[in-house]
Amino acid sequence: MELGETQQNAAIREVQEETNANIRIIKFLENLDIIIKDEKSQIKRHYILAVFGGEYINGNIIAGDDAIDARWLAIQDISSINMTTGTAQFIMKYRK
Repeated sequence: MELGETQQNAAIREVQEETNANIRIIKFLENLDIIIKDEKSQIKRHYILAVFGGEYINGNIIAGDDAIDARWLAIQDISSINMTTGTAQFIMKYRK
């Protein structure tokens, strides 16, 4: 998030920057805690992610500078791509 930016506006901006897609936020889903520990189990980083459900409006999908890949994928094929651990399960939890 940028200073003074709402969570919803940050989500819209990040999706546009990383995929070239314009979206509309439909609803807040949940906050996720990502806690990263070192080899001694000491906390190194703690990220809090605000997760929203959204709707695609328009835009040709292309990967931005922080994205390795950006493309449409059928929901049944979601486990075929490499994602952060737990991401596919999270998406399936909230799919329509």
